Amino acid sequence: MGHKSQSGEYRNQDNASDIITHGLNTYEKEYWTPENPSNYYARLMANGPTGATGVNRVIRRDFLRLSDLTFGYTIPQKWTRKAFMERVRVTFGIKNLFTINPPKWSYGDPENWGLGNRVFNFGLNVQF
Repeated sequence: MGHKSQSGEYRNQDNASDIITHGLNTYEKEYWTPENPSNYYARLMANGPTGATGVNRVIRRDFLRLSDLTFGYTIPQKWTRKAFMERVRVTFGIKNLFTINPPKWSYGDPENWGLGNRVFNFGLNVQF
């Protein structure tokens, strides 16, 4: 909590290679148009005063994340010994279960600005 950084993402430089103009895919993001005036997002390919390209804004990057959740269960020996196994343990885990982002955050993972991939793990430990 309390983390802030500078960003120029609000300037909507996504159109540098005409991805929006020519209808190519990008992540969903609002931008200023005459029909959708916005004080938060700029128009496509916006620059700062007199063409300045490095004008950044301070943005909140607070987040709350449940990053690792694992469940495990050891099957009782009275069942496993019938199958000639001493111990059987089953585990299931999820990494990056959820992230709560600040309001108006639309730049991917607030920790690294990229994708926040979710990973599922399944484990089986058998001892004979």
